[in-house]
Amino acid sequence: MSHGSLEELREKILAEAREKARKIIEDAEKKAKEIVSKAEEEWRRKLEEEKNHIINEARKQASAILSEAKIKYNLTISKAKNEVLEEVFKKAKDVLKQRSFNTEKSLEVLLSESIQYLPEETTEITIIVNPRDENIIEKVANSILKDKVKYKIVKDDKIIGGIIIESPEGIRIDNTYETRLSRVKEGFINKISEILWKK
Repeated sequence: MSHGSLEELREKILAEAREKARKIIEDAEKKAKEIVSKAEEEWRRKLEEEKNHIINEARKQASAILSEAKIKYNLTISKAKNEVLEEVFKKAKDVLKQRSFNTEKSLEVLLSESIQYLPEETTEITIIVNPRDENIIEKVANSILKDKVKYKIVKDDKIIGGIIIESPEGIRIDNTYETRLSRVKEGFINKISEILWKK
């Protein structure tokens, strides 16, 4: 083989090798770009997912905090309203204790009302009153019951005022001031709330 032919062969082999190497590099660069691109895409996707996850968690926490705050707010307002209502009824109870009204007239009404709940055949009752009302109820009972029903007066300093009627048959009619006040409290608590906190 001549020197020229050898040189041509060498150049041909080198050219083929260079082309092959270039192709290898080109393919490698392409694959590398694809890998990097996929990695970047995956990173962005995960970043977006993580961002959304963080935002959703933050929203959940914010919602929970707001819900808890609303519950605490409602409880605080409710407690304050109840305290005011209790104070209103406490003042009413104090008025009853001070007796800044006609006690005799009050006991007349309460006794007349109470005996209406007794059976017609009742001939004997016990009237329970606060000790300071003993003389007044004696006068009132004589006037209302006359000789139709016998009565016995029992003093009880645990009650503020008003009366409790008991019959031998076991009937008990509680018409004390505190019981009547409790009935008013139960029956009118919504109305009182509307008056106190009317918008």
